[in-house]
Amino acid sequence: MDTMKAKNVSRQGKGQARKKAIDENENARTYFTWTLEMDRVLADILRDQRNLGNKSDGSWKSIAYNNVASALSSQFNVSILGDNVKSRVKIWKKWYGIVHDILSQSGFNWDGTT
Repeated sequence: MDTMKAKNVSRQGKGQARKKAIDENENARTYFTWTLEMDRVLADILRDQRNLGNKSDGSWKSIAYNNVASALSSQFNVSILGDNVKSRVKIWKKWYGIVHDILSQSGFNWDGTT
């Protein structure tokens, strides 16, 4: 019975230590918010990367994500990683799916001028 209590206390101590480490890491992180201008530049750079052949079989190569991250980081003076770019592209795909579903509804019309 005493062994069980010791194990539970040990597990609680590890959990608290892990939570503290996570909290400290979160405090050390810096966050940025994607702006419309960043999205525009991202689209332009991705187009250039596609033209360079850094997209194959419908997916981007790692070098494309890293090149985009480097360009965005220097242009906007923020720290962006290839994974940040990959996540943003994933969000774009989700948004595209939502808009596509709306546009495909019967009775829905889009007027590009208004």
